[in-house]
Amino acid sequence: GYGRADDLPVTVLPGRLAEASVTMLENATLRVSKTGITFNSDLQMFSVPLGAAYGVYTLDASGAYLPYPDAQDQAVIYANATAAQLEAGAQAALSLPARLEGTTYYLREIEDGAASGFVTDETYHAVTLYSGQELSASITGTSDRGFFQVTLSDAATGEPLAGGEFALYALHG
Repeated sequence: GYGRADDLPVTVLPGRLAEASVTMLENATLRVSKTGITFNSDLQMFSVPLGAAYGVYTLDASGAYLPYPDAQDQAVIYANATAAQLEAGAQAALSLPARLEGTTYYLREIEDGAASGFVTDETYHAVTLYSGQELSASITGTSDRGFFQVTLSDAATGEPLAGGEFALYALHG
């Protein structure tokens, strides 16, 4: 894939040959992977692959995010797409127009279907693509759980103390 070339005005005079040279830029290929960081019951940290649909946006001069190429036909890319999603037409990779000096797109999760234990990603992630480049953008999901660690220490020395007991209460149910 090549992108559409910029408009090139050509003047043809009667009886004369006019030549035009058009330089085509190869599209860039974009993939997305999403990983969630979480903890097990022993507080061991591990990562899991997460599925998500990301809309592709551009930024206009006023700073507003615009669906690319437009609101009705917005490009959507699936992170860690399943076989069933691919069979249903989901795109695990997109071919997007990109210039030699780089073209910036923005990715944002568009479906309210965050994986269990994770929140929907509402961030616009900037991705700069260059003509002919293949890029895999990595996005990290946020756990819907909070984690904490309690350390009991002596107020005067700051030394750790053993044997403390604590209780945890939910404020809202």
